[in-house]
Parts: sequence; C-alpha cells; structure tokens
Amino acid sequence: MLLLEKVIKLLDDFHFDALYCHVKNISKRSYFPLVLIEAIERDINKSQTVEDLCNAVYGEFNDRIRKKFLQLAHYTFKLTSFLSKNYPDFLQSNLSKIQVYINKGELSKANILADALFEVSRKIEDHLTEIKILQIQSQQNFLLESGFFALKQQERIKELLKIQMDLNEIISYVFEHFDPKNKFETQALNKHVDFFNQYNASPSLVIQLVTRHYVIFSYFKFQNEKFYSSNTFLKLLELEKDFQKNDYLIFPYLTDYQYSINYLILECKYRSNLGSEILKETDRLTKQSEDTLFWNSFINLPELNSIELQSNYYYRLFLPEIISGSFHLIPPAFSEAIIKLKARCQLKLGNEILEQMFILQYINLSRVQAQLLVLKLSKVN
Repeated sequence: MLLLEKVIKLLDDFHFDALYCHVKNISKRSYFPLVLIEAIERDINKSQTVEDLCNAVYGEFNDRIRKKFLQLAHYTFKLTSFLSKNYPDFLQSNLSKIQVYINKGELSKANILADALFEVSRKIEDHLTEIKILQIQSQQNFLLESGFFALKQQERIKELLKIQMDLNEIISYVFEHFDPKNKFETQALNKHVDFFNQYNASPSLVIQLVTRHYVIFSYFKFQNEKFYSSNTFLKLLELEKDFQKNDYLIFPYLTDYQYSINYLILECKYRSNLGSEILKETDRLTKQSEDTLFWNSFINLPELNSIELQSNYYYRLFLPEIISGSFHLIPPAFSEAIIKLKARCQLKLGNEILEQMFILQYINLSRVQAQLLVLKLSKVN
C-alpha cells in the first residue's frame, strides 16, 4: 500500500475535507491530485493495487503510466504538508478507533489500523502519535507473551521521549533568549550558536532543521556581519530547499520556519541591493502565509514584513533624490505600488488588536507608514 493511501485512509472527515479543499484551490495542476484522492478507498480494510489506481486516474495502465502515477502519488503526498502545518494532530483520532476495535474483539482490524498509523506517524515525525501507538502495541505484545518485541518498542519510546525533551529544551531556550522585548548582548552570540549546534547529530530531522535555522537567526538577531556573508546566504538557500523537501514533517504548532527563512533570505538580498528580486519575493512571502491558517488569530507577520521590506526598498531608492531636491517623476509602476503599500499599511494600523497586543509591530509599522508618506508627498501625484 502506498504511503499516500495510508494517509488518506487515516483521515477523519474533517481533515479529509480540509485537504481536499486545499488541493482544489491550489492551481490548474490540482486536477489529477484531486482525482487520485477521490479514487483512494478510505476504508483501511480495503486495498487497491497500483493498477487499480492508475486505471481510476488515467483510464489505462502500462509502464509509462505506472511511472507517471508514482510521481503523482509522491507530489500528492507532499500536499499533505497543509495538514502537518495547520492540524499537526490530524492522525490522533485513529487512536480512539483502535481502542474501539480492541474493545469489540476485532484485534485484526485494530492491528491493520495501528500498523498504518505507526508507519505514517514515523514518516512525518509525529512523535506524540507514534509514542501512543507504540504503547498500545508493546502492551499487546507483552499480553501475547512476545516480550522481546514489547521491549524493542519500549526502547523506541525512550528514543522518542528524548527527542521530545530535546525539542522542548530548544523551544524553551528560544523563549528565554530571543524575546523581542529583551536586550541582545553581543557577547552572548557564540553561546547561543554553540547551544543550537549541539543538536546537529540529532536523530530527528525536525530538530536538525530547526536548530540550523536558529544558528543563522542568531547571527541576524545580533546584527553580526557574518549573517550578510555569501557563505551564510548559500546556507540559507540550502536550508530553504531542505525545508521545502521535508515540509510534510510535523513542526511545533504555531511556528512557521519556512516564512522565517524566506524573510532572512530577503534581508540578505536587501543588503545586497537586489531590488527587483526583493519586490518579486516579498509578494511570494505574503502569498505563502495564506496557507498558514493560524495567522488568522494573530497579526500576519509575513504580510507586515513584506510591507516593511518593500517600503524600505522604495525609500532607499528615492530618498537621495528627495534630499537633493531633484524632481524626476517616479515611474508609474512604482507610483501605483507605493499607493497600494500605503493603503495596506493604513488598513493594518487601523486594526485595534495590532495596537493593543502587538505594540512593537505597531510602532514599526507606523515608521513604515511615515516612510511611505514621505515618498507620496514628495513624488506620487
């Protein structure tokens, strides 16, 4: 059974509908993924061959179609990253189903579901779900007098608990030392970098990616020149690829590391005066945040950062002319963009939640608006 099949079979109705709507709204490329999702039988006790699914999706089966289908299955599995990011506990409803099967005396059905849940949870690093399923499986093995396998499963639980403890240590460290309201002491930089680097060999890919991010973020936060080096920029690009490659993994809820990495890349490009790339990618920053649903309950930081970077670019571009008294007209495309930025800025500043609960962002956005007002009053008719 394909990994994608197991994921679809493990989804309850809410999460299935959420994934389906997400895929439907992506682009024209979503047609075949949707057909595949619809073709997969959701009953865990019913199986389908690759040939069955190829015929359902493409209406034929041969070696060429089989290869094409497997590529489609891989692409569609990657789309489940939407669930990993927005509903990281989406697998856990299956734990109750397993308990129901066991209590009704349907152990074989429980084990089929448990095996699928174990494989998927391990693949996406859903450690909490994997721990729960291993606890059930190890106790079952002990009752069936298979103590060797029960002990092996308990050893895996210990590994997972260690990973969870490490991840908790990392998050706690970030909360303690990277609070925006704290004063950052330059001499503490190496201490922070050393702390994150100690997890380089972690068996968890999530921890490896998160700590690689925080090493680079430390240089940025402490305004160290090393952050703007070509070597750091290459590391950022590599890290961006690794996050995209593994975006189906379960990261701590209410975190958006891909946004943070994209923002750091833009900061490097801004320093390097890569104007046209900045304008193009700030729009991408905002677009990507639309799929991160938790921003609906908070201030959309990707959008605020997008507005700030664009405003800084225009301000930096035209300020010398303003100071010198030159009256060359801003190109119409720039004028239109600046007017739109000012409108977005004004709309955000009118949000009472921003002013009352996110005072630092409110102050910074007010500064951004002042920059835009200078440009508007000076150049834009």
